[in-house]
Amino acid sequence: RLSAIELVTIIVQKLPLPLLEESAHLIFLPFVLQLVNDDSKKCKEAIAIALTSLLKRISNDRLQSFYEYITRWFSGGDSHAQGPLQRTAAQLYGIIVDSRIDFVKRGDTATDLVDNLSFVMQNEMKQDSFTCLKDGRWELLYFCLICFEKLTISEIGPSLSDNAAWEYVVSALVHPHPWVQQAASRTVNALVVSLDPKEFGCANGTRRLFITTNKGSLYNIARNLCFQMNATEEEQNSNLSTLAIKTLSWVVQAMHSFPKLCFKDAASAISENPSESCSDDEESSSSKDPVLWLFKRLSNIARNKGQQRRHGVFKCYAAFATLCARDLLSAYLSTMIEPLHRALAEAENEENARNQHLASEEITALPTEVMQLLEQCCGTETFIKAYAEVKTRAQEKREKRKSDINAEAVVDPRAAAIRKIKKQEGNKRRRKRRMEEKKAARGSFKKKKQINI
Repeated sequence: RLSAIELVTIIVQKLPLPLLEESAHLIFLPFVLQLVNDDSKKCKEAIAIALTSLLKRISNDRLQSFYEYITRWFSGGDSHAQGPLQRTAAQLYGIIVDSRIDFVKRGDTATDLVDNLSFVMQNEMKQDSFTCLKDGRWELLYFCLICFEKLTISEIGPSLSDNAAWEYVVSALVHPHPWVQQAASRTVNALVVSLDPKEFGCANGTRRLFITTNKGSLYNIARNLCFQMNATEEEQNSNLSTLAIKTLSWVVQAMHSFPKLCFKDAASAISENPSESCSDDEESSSSKDPVLWLFKRLSNIARNKGQQRRHGVFKCYAAFATLCARDLLSAYLSTMIEPLHRALAEAENEENARNQHLASEEITALPTEVMQLLEQCCGTETFIKAYAEVKTRAQEKREKRKSDINAEAVVDPRAAAIRKIKKQEGNKRRRKRRMEEKKAARGSFKKKKQINI
């Protein structure tokens, strides 16, 4: 099949234009049918290349007839039978944008295309997680996002950046499928990299943006990107994390320059996750300051153990230190230092317990480099003052925890005894695990018992 597709591609590229124009539908329709039904990834990629070659050479009139076919398939409903054809239509939209952007920019074609994509994305985002992942249903939303990303990069017109479809793109950042998350992240990043975070929200700006017209969108982007970074160790994705870091580096500067864009109205406030502990004063201040909320959210993500999750947050801090202004970072320096200090302290305790210096160096290398970057950016005096504040706060927490345990032994001896038993059991498991790790490092393993039959 692959050889036949490649042969047809060569024929399409070499065939005289009048003959190609006459027989274009004989190539287009069978290829679409194969794109719907073929299970081979290589064949689908080859078909996309062949269709791109075909669409580049045909006239606008012939392409218009194909475009009407595609629109009919795309709007054919969301029944199970129409699902693969609708998904293929979304893919074909992307191929048209790639190969014939001049056609898309004609008349109202771009507006109609974006409206069609927006309508389908709205319906797909209403589906629950089980339905989204069932039978490849997520692929329709994925190809819609791919097409929308290509339109964003092509800059088909100023109206695209203010379209209602962006609401669904931002919501797709937390879709259960990682490919959809990645497509949405690329789309958002493609828009923000073209904007100056310090000037895009000015009143004299000529470009209308959904971030400025739909208040609260900036906060939604930051919240959903933090959700991506807070994924479990098994679900961590380096490409997704890199995109989130790039976009958050722009978002934090935009929040600092235009904090009012983070609130839907004057009375609204950003609330912390209830599961994240903080004092009333801290919660009140973070609800009014979106940048403080973002730094606290990242700090809470790095609080949980997990090397990839923590490294993602630390790389985000490194990007902030490289791109953000000194006054912005200095105001939130202690909030950034806290998870870095915790990671270094835990690695030091682990090194003392296991006596594994090399393993500890691998863990501490990144937080140490980030601390040095922050010191260079904010100045040594400011950094030392913030670091001392973090150390003092950590020491006070340890002392309070010890005093609470001692008080519990007097007030509630039963609970204290249960806590002590759990601690002893944990120590036993930890010692056993370390012994097994040392045996494995020496190459000795536990012998299996032989069963005599």
